[in-house]
Amino acid sequence: MQRPAIRLTALAALIMVGLVITLVGLGHAPGVARAQANAPADPPANLPLGPLPASCAQAPSGPACEEAIVAALDGARGRLGLGPYELPHDFTSLAPARQLLVLTDLDRVAYGLAPVAGLNAELDQSARAGVEQLSDPLPPPELTPGVAVWGFASNWASDYPNALAAYYVWMYDDGYGSANAACTSPGAEGCWGHRQDILWRFPEGWLAMGAATGIDVYGTPSVAMLIAYTRGAQSPTDYYAWNPTATVASTSKRPSGRCAVDRARRAARVRSAHSAGARHRSKTGRAGARREQRARDSRAGRAPTSGACAGRPGSG
Repeated sequence: MQRPAIRLTALAALIMVGLVITLVGLGHAPGVARAQANAPADPPANLPLGPLPASCAQAPSGPACEEAIVAALDGARGRLGLGPYELPHDFTSLAPARQLLVLTDLDRVAYGLAPVAGLNAELDQSARAGVEQLSDPLPPPELTPGVAVWGFASNWASDYPNALAAYYVWMYDDGYGSANAACTSPGAEGCWGHRQDILWRFPEGWLAMGAATGIDVYGTPSVAMLIAYTRGAQSPTDYYAWNPTATVASTSKRPSGRCAVDRARRAARVRSAHSAGARHRSKTGRAGARREQRARDSRAGRAPTSGACAGRPGSG
C-alpha cells in the first residue's frame, strides 16, 4: 500500500488591520513560526497505520476497510491515554466530509477545545479545489455576505484509500520519519503540523469546516479539509451540524467492531515485513503561485490476505 508524503498545511494568522483581513500561511511565510502552544502537545512518537487489509484495495469506501481503520484509530487513541472514538452507529455509511467532521470534533472535545459547529458548503468547495490542485485549500474571504473569515487551518493528503486513513496519518503519524514532507528533521517546524491544525486553539468565535475527497490532476485519490474561524453576531451557514449526542458508548456497539479489531491486530503482526521506498514529484502552480516540490514516500508491501472473521474469509 503506497504511502506518499503529506504536506504541511498553511494556517492563517488571525490578524485584522482596520477592516482588512490578512491571511498569512504560518507554515510558509518567511519569519513566521508556527505557535505550537496554540495546540495540545504532540505525541512522543509516530504511531504508523501499518498495512491495510485487502478490502481497502478492493472497496476503499466499504465497511470492512473503514472498520479496520477505525480500529486503528481507537488503538492509537488508546496509546495516548484516551478512550475509543464514540462514533455514530451509521459512521461507515456517512459521507467522507461528515466522517471527518465527527472525528475532528471528537478529538477537539477530548482535548478541551471548542468543536466545529458543522460543515459549510462554501468551505466544501474550497476543499474540492484543494483536492484537484494538490494543495492546502484556502477559504474565501467571506463565507456569506457579512461573515468574514478571520483565520483558518487546512490539510491535504494524497494516495490514501479514504478520508479515514488520511485523518489517521494527520493525527498519529505526522512526526519525523513519517510521510510528512515538511518534517525534515526532529523538531522541525512542520512536524505534527497536520495534527496541530486539527487541534488548533482558535479564539472565541464561530468554527465551520469544509472537506472533500476526489481524484487529483495525477489521477490519484486525494483528501482535503479546512476549518475556518469567523466572529461576530452571525454564524456561518452549516448544511450538516455536529451532533454530540449521536454517538455510541463504546466500540463494542459498532457493527463488526470486534472483527475490525482482529483485522488491525493481524495487520500489526505483519508490519515488519513491509519495506520503505521513496519517490518524488514536483509541481508548478498557476501564475503567481509558489513553486513547490512535493515529496512522496512509498511504503509498499503485500496486504494480509488471511484471517477470516465473522464468516468473511479473506476480508482481513
